[in-house]
Amino acid sequence: FPNLDVLDRNVRTFAENGVVGIFEQGNYSAGGGGELSELRAWVLAKLLWDPSRSGTELIREYIAGVYGPAAGKVQQFVDRQRQAIRDSGEHVRIFDGVRREYLREEILRQCDQWLQEAATLAEDTRDAALSARIQRLRIPVWYTRVMRGGAIDDEIKTAAAKLGLAARELKMTHFQEWVKLDGDLKKLELIMIRKPLPPAKPGAIVGEDHNFRLHRESELAAMLQDDKADDGVAVRQPGRTTEWSVAWDIPTPKEAIPGAKYLLRARIRVEKKSDAGPAFHIGAYDAENKKSLGEIRIQAKDIPDGEYRWY
Repeated sequence: FPNLDVLDRNVRTFAENGVVGIFEQGNYSAGGGGELSELRAWVLAKLLWDPSRSGTELIREYIAGVYGPAAGKVQQFVDRQRQAIRDSGEHVRIFDGVRREYLREEILRQCDQWLQEAATLAEDTRDAALSARIQRLRIPVWYTRVMRGGAIDDEIKTAAAKLGLAARELKMTHFQEWVKLDGDLKKLELIMIRKPLPPAKPGAIVGEDHNFRLHRESELAAMLQDDKADDGVAVRQPGRTTEWSVAWDIPTPKEAIPGAKYLLRARIRVEKKSDAGPAFHIGAYDAENKKSLGEIRIQAKDIPDGEYRWY
């Protein structure tokens, strides 16, 4: 979540406009899973004392003091993140997913390599605390590589295995604020057993279960193994809610044609208890302009039991 370029500018904007109190979180997450959370907390604390200070200089001071002989490699990792968001031209939003240009695979691979070199330098010092701090830095990189959900090659499988082991060793309880660690580790297992799908038709934009945002995950929606699904994995929504609990943020690929019309389809199956009442509803929402683009409501009597269909 590369918002490091704006930490100092944001605080200065408030200070210069008469604000007398600011509440900052940095990157809070229950169970210690926040990416670079200690760095942000330290930098923001310094800025709240003196908003004129340079965020870049404070970041360098923190990295030098915390990572010692491995600081050079850690600095390369942080600098690459910051440059990636500048180059992408994207705006980082609070609930960004992992499939963004500034998190593309070649950037993550380079970051992972620098952190591997930092880990080697830490091991040479035989400083267990330093090694643990480097390992903690690597968890968000491994997590993002796996959760992007591309081809599951040996590198991604290795990252997934390291991710689970490191989380246990560091006694983490969460990778994200609202989902406990066991839920995310189960999701990682499912991603690893996914079967490859045939290539999509040219021009198609494909969203799979690992790309979905799940509201109240594990309660209203959850990933699970499904032998009837094309790739062996699906998201299941129990039939006791009318909330929007499964969402897909449709990406805009570079090859998209401005003004072109797209057919939006969803592949769903329903395990029916009877033919009475509604089965589900699906809608499309324009988040930028905050308006509904329409929805469909499907009745149980109109669909087969337990078989996938396109809607």
